[in-house]
Amino acid sequence: MGDACWLGYQGDDLEATIDFGKSISISSLSSGYLQAAQAGVFFPPQVEYAVSSDGQTFEVVTVLENDVPVSDRTEQRKRYTIQGLDLDARFVRVRAKNLGVMPAEDDSRSTWLFVDEVMVNPVLVDTPAGESAE
Repeated sequence: MGDACWLGYQGDDLEATIDFGKSISISSLSSGYLQAAQAGVFFPPQVEYAVSSDGQTFEVVTVLENDVPVSDRTEQRKRYTIQGLDLDARFVRVRAKNLGVMPAEDDSRSTWLFVDEVMVNPVLVDTPAGESAE
């Protein structure tokens, strides 16, 4: 983990809505997560991005699935990113599903979901070692 820039959700999903105050052009959406299975922290099985002009009715842009097995014990970071969008919206919503319970059959503890940031139109650079981009 190494830094204190994580927001943790134990057993709960993440739902965050960003209000830009006015409509903006959106070309990409991204959010970052941590998997540290030894500590009960797992990547979300799926992340959904949606947009809205009024904050009430949202249109789902994409749902991204995790491709890293829960059995992978390597501590790693992952960005769930969608690029090449051509949207205008005032609101962006991200929903990240928590795995829920530990994958071990003899462990019923709630898992953690760690997110570091949600980005709209980020300038993405080469992925550092130990991270993967989707």
